[in-house]
Amino acid sequence: MDRSSLETAKPTASDGSIDNSESTSGELARRLLQPDQVPSIKLWFSIDDLLGDLLGDRRAKQALHHCGLKKLKWNTRHLSCPPLPYRRAEIAAMHYWTFILVFVLSTWIVHAQESMKNIAYGNDGHPRHVLDIYRGAAGGPAKRPVVFWIHGGGWQAGDKADVAIKPKYFTDKGYMFVACNYRLLPDVTMEVLISDLAQALQWVHKNIGSGGGDPDRIIIGGHSAGAQLAALLCIDDKYLKDVGVPMSVLKGCIPVDGDTYDIPKIIMTAEHRQALYGGQMPTFGHRQKFGNDPRKHIDFSAVTHVAKNKGIPPFLILYFSGNPDTTVQARRLEGVLKESEVPVKVLGKSDTNHSKLNDDLGLADDPATQSLTEFLSGL
Repeated sequence: MDRSSLETAKPTASDGSIDNSESTSGELARRLLQPDQVPSIKLWFSIDDLLGDLLGDRRAKQALHHCGLKKLKWNTRHLSCPPLPYRRAEIAAMHYWTFILVFVLSTWIVHAQESMKNIAYGNDGHPRHVLDIYRGAAGGPAKRPVVFWIHGGGWQAGDKADVAIKPKYFTDKGYMFVACNYRLLPDVTMEVLISDLAQALQWVHKNIGSGGGDPDRIIIGGHSAGAQLAALLCIDDKYLKDVGVPMSVLKGCIPVDGDTYDIPKIIMTAEHRQALYGGQMPTFGHRQKFGNDPRKHIDFSAVTHVAKNKGIPPFLILYFSGNPDTTVQARRLEGVLKESEVPVKVLGKSDTNHSKLNDDLGLADDPATQSLTEFLSGL
């Protein structure tokens, strides 16, 4: 936080007007005031800085946006205190901003509590066979289209809670948002992992209608490893056929910064790079994760299964253009989709990174979010 000039000023409200109300911090300041004190001190307390100190800059920005406080962030830039020593003014101001911080975080938590968490989609009681459903505020369409989101984590880690502000973004636009867990490598094989997701989609298709969702309008998205899984489920129809879900219910696919749409190519790229520049080969890299079998590497690649007239839904492929692997893979998937006349839009974002690209989805000033909004409007 920045504490600067020695000048007299009056408190401002969040809309920039003079605030004459009796605040808790002002009352505390008057109690501490002594007649012989120094001239007034103007303390600059930025709510985004305070949140940034506690949550990190990116999370603070998301918290503010999540609570609709973007205007407050820019207009309520300082707290002015009556004449009192610096340390006492700081105490008074911190009381004020502690209240604001509690309000922001409690609003965020209240919104999250509107969701339904840890709903079992399997009958075996496995702790990873659960999903979360976010519906948003009451009202809106009688049947909301559904976004089914697959978390990343290298197929070995991650959780359905890693959705940042996407639930609010989608529910504000009239969608239901579903985030799903699945069993992970190396506890299960890749085949089993994908079958978990197909089973979760079957549960959504069968049950989401009772909660206000439209089972015939589902969009699948995912980040990193989840991007590969989302693309594969939307292209290779055998997984949904196995659980009795028609491909026609899929209305869109949103893979975010995946590097394994063409698995043989990423394996060759990684191994060639290591051969040239040295370094130890991974003992559980892409080659091993996808079955250590060239035939499986081809079969788990989404590009293998692209063909005309399969009912493959439109794609929006987002990637971090500073990573050559995700860039090449995004363009590779784009190319095969276009060859088969599947609608596809691609955006490479440069001023970001692998995690931030995903976490910023939903921010109004984010170019990837703007592309997402445009994509959704065309479905």
